[in-house]
Amino acid sequence: MRSVVESFPVPTPRATPPSSTPRWSAWPLPVRHGFLPTATGDDIGYVGAITAHYCQRLGCRVEPLGLYDRSRTTADIERSIADADIVFVGGGNTLRMMRLWRQRGVDQFLAKAATEGTVLAGISAGGICWCAAGISDSRSFTAGDNPWDYIAVRGLSLLNILLAPHYNADPRRQDALRRIAHRTRQVGVGLDDCTALEIIDDRFRILSSRTGPPHTASTEPAPSTTYPLTTTSVH
Repeated sequence: MRSVVESFPVPTPRATPPSSTPRWSAWPLPVRHGFLPTATGDDIGYVGAITAHYCQRLGCRVEPLGLYDRSRTTADIERSIADADIVFVGGGNTLRMMRLWRQRGVDQFLAKAATEGTVLAGISAGGICWCAAGISDSRSFTAGDNPWDYIAVRGLSLLNILLAPHYNADPRRQDALRRIAHRTRQVGVGLDDCTALEIIDDRFRILSSRTGPPHTASTEPAPSTTYPLTTTSVH
């Protein structure tokens, strides 16, 4: 398995399933990049920004998959995911995204893609979605001026962890991760902004796009340092 889930603004997490040959070793160019902007409600500006980065900078052929377009049939959605070399999931409202995925069968199509060597990628909500669950600010999107709490949103369970992206951005997010991890007895993983968790087979490493001293007191590991997945103190 190869998996990278990240916390904004690191741009490129990747994942492949266990016991499979990564498809990128034999990809024809350009790489087919399937982008799921569901968590932003298929925001056009977000689609444009992702397209500019992955197409203009990295040479991918970006193919947005808008699920709020009701003219897309189930067969069309399944085919788009199956044809992609990379499926990249954007950030936004995780709860709304997962609900719509399950309504339209996207969860099943992505689980199938994970067994066929597709690279699975995501940022923020798009990192949570691959995990058992994640600490989400989804309530903030509908709370208006009212107080709201972080919640745990159930993902696809391709990675058996409880993920908290933007871990350093809000102490309440850190408290929520500790509280929910203790209650559910899941392995909690907190990712600061500008960091990513990469998993290859049975090992993982932490990647960072930051320069200068880290935001937290912990020592930043070297990019080449990997650890066994049995380690439970990733934070």
